[in-house]
Amino acid sequence: MADSCPMRASLQVAKKLLKWRTRGELTNVADGDSKASRSISKRLFESLGVTASGSADPDGGEAGAKFEDAVRRFLASALGSDFDVGRGRDISEFEQYAHLRRVEAMVRDDTSGLLLDALGGDYRIKPDVVVSRSGDTDTPFLHASVSCKWTIRSDRVQNIRHEANMMIRHRRGRVPHIVAVTAEPLPSRLKSIALGTGELDCVYHVALPELANALDGLELKDQREELSRLIAQRRLADLGDLPSTLAR
Repeated sequence: MADSCPMRASLQVAKKLLKWRTRGELTNVADGDSKASRSISKRLFESLGVTASGSADPDGGEAGAKFEDAVRRFLASALGSDFDVGRGRDISEFEQYAHLRRVEAMVRDDTSGLLLDALGGDYRIKPDVVVSRSGDTDTPFLHASVSCKWTIRSDRVQNIRHEANMMIRHRRGRVPHIVAVTAEPLPSRLKSIALGTGELDCVYHVALPELANALDGLELKDQREELSRLIAQRRLADLGDLPSTLAR
């Protein structure tokens, strides 16, 4: 692995993107309607020494794209030359899903539209970040699919689960690692994606130790217990742990 200290490098993914919407009051990962979200994220920012301010909406496409690229760059650096790390590649470009090209061609050539009605377009998936082994053939094996969600809302949870289910269902061969990366500060929302029926290997947080420390100083017992449970059940880990998991 190229990066000798991935934990420290992973924290930089967070620190470069975390900003105060209103200095000292509202962070760009907080849900303004949730007191717990505001309190936890404020304490997290203070512990990280985040001082930058900005008006960008974290739900916007630009912020999401920056987050995806930050995660891609971190993984590329941490994994080194043994892996190729890219963004926005269709899963049909990879060995387990190459047959989907034929499916798409059949749907495209069916002028009746019956195949499209029957199959829909759910098989056309472009994960936020993809990882494959360097030196693979022209149709490389998809080693990992990484969904990057700046924060967690109910619609994003459904999107992540849906894509994961489609990748499991349509594969021809071994399932790739399927994980999610987020900066969501509220454990009850992390729970909504980290727990479930096992569509994802694990959810990775950009600053998990710091998030746990932030909760220690707040009167939010339920949220602390939720976070501890997710960590104990190995459903939530720090982003710094992801490279070593993928490199096994």
